[in-house]
Amino acid sequence: MNIIDLLTSEQLNKTKLIKITKDYILFNEDEKCDSIGIIEEGKVEISTYLSNGEKIIYNSLNKGEMFGANLVFSSEPFYRGNVISTIDSSIRIISKNDLKKILMENENFLEKFLEMQSNFTKSLNFKIKLLSMDSAKDRIIYLLENSKNEE
Repeated sequence: MNIIDLLTSEQLNKTKLIKITKDYILFNEDEKCDSIGIIEEGKVEISTYLSNGEKIIYNSLNKGEMFGANLVFSSEPFYRGNVISTIDSSIRIISKNDLKKILMENENFLEKFLEMQSNFTKSLNFKIKLLSMDSAKDRIIYLLENSKNEE
């Protein structure tokens, strides 16, 4: 279930639906994050460029996923990369103030929001552990063991 489906019509009216084309930069690196985005249709990536021109993709997001949720309540709420559509996309934007109101009045939305945040943290911890391993053998064993848990 898409988290947007949990909003009442009144809460949905507090959001803004924007339609963007492929390669549109929705937010720039170092720009202040004062809202979250939920992808209703399309794909978005968060990426940056190194001084040598090499592109680093931090995250690729699909329908139903959100961005900005880790930043909007942070003490340093600035994007670490550009938020760019990789195909034509529809994004639902919720301002920080409206998000706080929605989280306080809609328990189902709150639970789904926290579930998505928890799953993101779990995925990030998985990647950190994988990258922390010294040998390829240990990485492969770890991946195989954890692929069984996903089934």
